Amino acid sequence: MSKFGKGKRYADILTILLVIIIIAIIGLLGYFGYKAVNKKTIETNANNALEEFKKNTPVITPDKKEPDNEVSNTEAPVDMSNIISNTTQQPQQPQEPKPSAQKKKTYLGNYEIKGTINIPKTKIEYVILEKVTPDSLNKSVAILDIVSSSEMSEKVTDLNVPGTNAFILGHNYRNGMFFSDNDKLSKGDKIKITDQTGLTVTYTIYEMFYTTSSDTSFLQRDVDINTREITLQTCNDDSSQRLIIQARDN
Repeated sequence: MSKFGKGKRYADILTILLVIIIIAIIGLLGYFGYKAVNKKTIETNANNALEEFKKNTPVITPDKKEPDNEVSNTEAPVDMSNIISNTTQQPQQPQEPKPSAQKKKTYLGNYEIKGTINIPKTKIEYVILEKVTPDSLNKSVAILDIVSSSEMSEKVTDLNVPGTNAFILGHNYRNGMFFSDNDKLSKGDKIKITDQTGLTVTYTIYEMFYTTSSDTSFLQRDVDINTREITLQTCNDDSSQRLIIQARDN
C-alpha cells in the first residue's frame, strides 16, 4: 500500500473517531440538559403545589391556647341590678353550633396533598402526597402507609393523629431534592409535619439505621396511643440499602 493510501486510511480513522467523540459529547450534553430541565420542572411544580396548599390551609399549632375567659379580680364589681332586671326579659335562643371548617383539598397532578414536610437542617419543604406510586414519587414525597395503634378501632388516613405512625417515602436523587440529604440528619434533629387542618407538629428523630430493600420489620411495631410518630424512608447513594429515620412528637 502506498504512503498516500496509508495516509488516507489514517485520516478516515481519525474522522470516524472525531465523529464518535462529537456524538458522545452531544449525547452527554443532551442528557445533562434533560436532567437539569427535568429537575427544574419537578421543583417548580412542587413549589407551586406547596404554595397552593399553604394558601388553602389555616395555620394551627399545638401550643395555641384559647383566650382566658376568667374575670380578673381587679375588674370593677358587677352591677347586680342589671342582672336582676335582665331576668325578666325573654330568654335568648341558644346559638346553633358553627359547622367545622371543611378541609379544602389540594392536588399535585392526580394526587391529593395530605400535608407538608419541613426539615430545617436540610432546608427542604415539600408537599406529602396521598399514596406511593412511581409517578407520585417523581413529583414529591408520598405516604406509604399510616399504621394505627392496636388500641384504635378505625384505620386512619390523616397525618398528625395521636396513636399513629406515618410512613413517608421519598427519592434520593443525589442532588438535594426530596430526601437526598437525609443521611446528613442525626438523632435529635427536628422534622415538621403540617396536615390538612393546618396543624403543625414537630417530631424529633430518635433512631436512624440502614437496612435492605426487602426488610419490612420496622413497619410492624405498635404505636403508643398517645404518641405521634413518623418514619422516613429513602435509598442510600448507590441504592443498595434503605435509610430509615424514626421520629416522634415532643
